[in-house]
Amino acid sequence: MTGVLKKGVGIVVVLFLLWFLFTDPNGAGSMVRDIGTAIWDLLMRLFDALSRFLTTVTG
Repeated sequence: MTGVLKKGVGIVVVLFLLWFLFTDPNGAGSMVRDIGTAIWDLLMRLFDALSRFLTTVTG
């Protein structure tokens, strides 16, 4: 993609997120909370798997 197209897509995404935030702040808040929870769960699973792997390798 060209630089102009990337900037255009970025601006459209930001404008959509701002519109969503102002028209439905509760929905935007719950969406951010759900995304944060999903990321946290994935990180916890990753660190658990890494811990089990290192325990298996060193034990």
